[in-house]
Amino acid sequence: MRVEWALTCRYAEAVANQGVTVVGGGADTIGVPTLPAILGLSVLLRVMGLPDEFAQHKMLEISVLDPLMEPIGDPLTYSLDAEVSPQHRPGWEQTTFLPVGVQWPANVDGVYTLRFSVEGQAQTLAIIVKTD
Repeated sequence: MRVEWALTCRYAEAVANQGVTVVGGGADTIGVPTLPAILGLSVLLRVMGLPDEFAQHKMLEISVLDPLMEPIGDPLTYSLDAEVSPQHRPGWEQTTFLPVGVQWPANVDGVYTLRFSVEGQAQTLAIIVKTD
């Protein structure tokens, strides 16, 4: 099981077997009047894997790295319990969408990295933080 991709957005909603709704997707820059500041955004994750992987209990770990690639705080963890879709085609991977919220303190301008991993397989997003 892995995070296939991650998309920043203002809002995301996922309904099982019916698709997703995304508003304001794809932003990679956050402007703030001053730093330090608490920043936050929504991210839509596409998680893929074989049906037997979905039947096992897996954990998603989310961590934020500062511009020097040092971790900020402790990682967040989410359970990836999902059922096999009745629309699943044998031999194909299954997909599920997971909207998550991420919040972190930013102290300096620069590129912050959001890291999403399942059992060591990771996907990252670079977020530019700059003072206006």
